[in-house]
Amino acid sequence: HFTRWPGDGGSVSTFESQINSIRYFINNRKVKAIAHMEEYFNIQPKQLTVSFDEDAATVKVDGGAISSGYSKKVTGTGTAEIAVTVKAGYELTGIKCTDAQGSVKTLNATNFSISLSKTNNISVMTKKKSVTYTPSVVTGSRAVLAVASDGVLYAWGANEYGQLGIISNTMTKPVPVFSNVAKAVISMGGTESDAPMSALLTSNGVVYTAGNNAGGQLGRTGNSFSFAKVSFDFKVKDISCGYDHFIVLAENGDMYGIGNNSYGQLGSANFDKTVSKFQKIDSNVKMAAAGRRHTVYIKNDGSLYVLGDNRWVKFSSTAEEKLTTPLKLGTGFKFVSTGQHNALAVNNSGDLYYMGWRSTTTFNAGEASGTMTKIATGMKEAYIQDEHIIMLSTDGKIYGYGLNNYQQISEDGGTKSSPYYIMSDCIGGGAGTHYSAALKSDGSLVLWGNNTCGTIGNGSIAASYVSAYTALKLK
Repeated sequence: HFTRWPGDGGSVSTFESQINSIRYFINNRKVKAIAHMEEYFNIQPKQLTVSFDEDAATVKVDGGAISSGYSKKVTGTGTAEIAVTVKAGYELTGIKCTDAQGSVKTLNATNFSISLSKTNNISVMTKKKSVTYTPSVVTGSRAVLAVASDGVLYAWGANEYGQLGIISNTMTKPVPVFSNVAKAVISMGGTESDAPMSALLTSNGVVYTAGNNAGGQLGRTGNSFSFAKVSFDFKVKDISCGYDHFIVLAENGDMYGIGNNSYGQLGSANFDKTVSKFQKIDSNVKMAAAGRRHTVYIKNDGSLYVLGDNRWVKFSSTAEEKLTTPLKLGTGFKFVSTGQHNALAVNNSGDLYYMGWRSTTTFNAGEASGTMTKIATGMKEAYIQDEHIIMLSTDGKIYGYGLNNYQQISEDGGTKSSPYYIMSDCIGGGAGTHYSAALKSDGSLVLWGNNTCGTIGNGSIAASYVSAYTALKLK
């Protein structure tokens, strides 16, 4: 039926993407069916996964050396002997054993036997000596990742594709899943029914990925329900996850991408195809953000560019719908972020600009102006998925902007057509699908809004508003 596909408005890449999604579903339907059956009948499978920073430690299971992302389903007696050796320059901070329901047990021994009476996710927690970690949070459409001041990565929310980096049900409270993390990212531009991936960058510039791999966006093969290493011949300085494409920045400023290239979000090479190996897109890049089907980035000279999906003239009213050649949007920028069909950029003066398919007056979808619109001043960063924006000002205040139908900005539920003050003394924030986050300077991570996927982190799931809740302390 492919010959009929272009005539119906499709493309080679969208055809491949749909086929890959079907293939991924078929390949994983046995696993998913078994998982659903086990959950329904309260059957606890005997399974083991192990994740760890390979620069910091070596791990053996039953005498054999393994890599991070190791997974084993056990029958019979269900036991495993685990041996951990910490490398020079690192220290062991604990071994976390997390079951499928989110119960966490801490082990301090480096050699131990574990009974596999249920699923056990073993996370070897190490810390690099003399390294300072910066607390941060990233809010996906339906899962949250947060890095603590000791480099431990916490994850919670929906987990059908393994985006939390463990084999589990939906996690309604934060659980530790990895360590020595400098930055964590999750797919941007999705909805409450999307299929996300996650990635992390260690303090050594090494990348690990987990989650949906239907388009090869993980940059590797193997178990997708646990963080496994992605190999490069260069050191990585930054990462960003789109809906089904993945962007990495090399230390020298070269930008690479992998995954879906149906709209040119990975550049002109292999346009309208699924890119199975990382390909170079541009150079001299200092910051990049991958959205649903687009990539926005800032070069070393502060110039702002976009590649990919320009439908609804969301970036330019004069350019083509599929931007395979970088389109320059402006100069003098220092920060960029993306969401579903949009992007945000902050210039050197602290002015925040919106680009996207929504009108900044009616907030209706499909009513883009085709130009960049200044919506705030005095801003440091800003975050978006689709309907609302969370802004962080240069003086540490969090503001909300846009639709508020799930009270993701304020309890009054009214649309905010100008920056709406929420709280002060903050160092970060996030805008998920119908929920929001603020990271306070004391390390408190506060979340509020809709809790359909357990993203508020209060131990419950509810398709209704949850008021501001402190999920954990990151300092």
